[in-house]
Amino acid sequence: PRCWMTALEVASSPSAPRRQPRDENRRLVVRLRSSLTVGEQECLARCADVEAASLKSSACQRQFLDGGVAGLLAAAMAAYPACSELQLICCGAIAHLAMSP
Repeated sequence: PRCWMTALEVASSPSAPRRQPRDENRRLVVRLRSSLTVGEQECLARCADVEAASLKSSACQRQFLDGGVAGLLAAAMAAYPACSELQLICCGAIAHLAMSP
């Protein structure tokens, strides 16, 4: 029995991590932008979505940077300065983006 898999086999395996599609990244940016005026909880949820997605790959980080997410995260922080959870999540997302090559 083989103890290794080729890169193609790993990429096509059901348990292989999937890259986030570009369209989903765009949707996350649009949702974050629209959440800035909806309310604290909605904005917090959208910031958390972006923070989680920004961990996935440098390509995702680059798409977020190109989409202006860093500015949107700063705007969310300014809009809800008393929400410590939102502040932490946004700082984490900005840190992930700052490490993007």
